[in-house]
Amino acid sequence: MGEFAAANVAFRQAAVRAQTFAGFMGPVMNFSGNLGLAIVVGAGSWMVVQGQATVGEVAAFISYSRLFARPLNEIANLYNAIQSAIAGRRARLRHHG
Repeated sequence: MGEFAAANVAFRQAAVRAQTFAGFMGPVMNFSGNLGLAIVVGAGSWMVVQGQATVGEVAAFISYSRLFARPLNEIANLYNAIQSAIAGRRARLRHHG
């Protein structure tokens, strides 16, 4: 029981650190995606007012920016899963090593 309790404490500490980091990653990625979208909309609107672009071109560019952000969010999610796996592995090695 003592060995299990020690392993459980080590795993819990590693998992809490990994989940804390993962908890920050999602909002940071959402913020950067929304900020990029706001920049595209703002710059596109200015270009439409100036006659340098059409509304359709700006709409297409907004769509492209969303398509660009999606894989970055997927990479962030994979990174979070990898961090959680590493945390569990480190806790196990620390306990048995």
